Amino acid sequence: MNAEAHGNPQDRRFECTFCCKSFNRKDHLYTHYRDHKGEKPFVCVMCGKRFGAKCYLTYHLLFHIKPFACDVCGKRFACKWELTRHLRIHTGEKPYKCFVCEKVFAHIGSRNRHCKKIHNKK
Repeated sequence: MNAEAHGNPQDRRFECTFCCKSFNRKDHLYTHYRDHKGEKPFVCVMCGKRFGAKCYLTYHLLFHIKPFACDVCGKRFACKWELTRHLRIHTGEKPYKCFVCEKVFAHIGSRNRHCKKIHNKK
């Protein structure tokens, strides 16, 4: 582990000896080392999947818990953006417009596929 001080302690960089990636915090470097070593000490109690960092486990748990529920149909989602996208089914909102023919879509992916297939544009 190499640390270079640049005057200000906040500017210290901790460099990975395996890949030369650098971090401004030593604990971030240690978490990164787990990736190289294949260490995954954090275990999901619901499915047994293992993670190298607690934050990855916390994010993973959202997919079991699904804290965001649709008020209309009760369907649950792990992420707020998924609920927002789902609500368009109930509201009929179609915020994405084709740049060529002005057809509207509820999801950006649908608009992009349309443009590529119908108008041969990315």
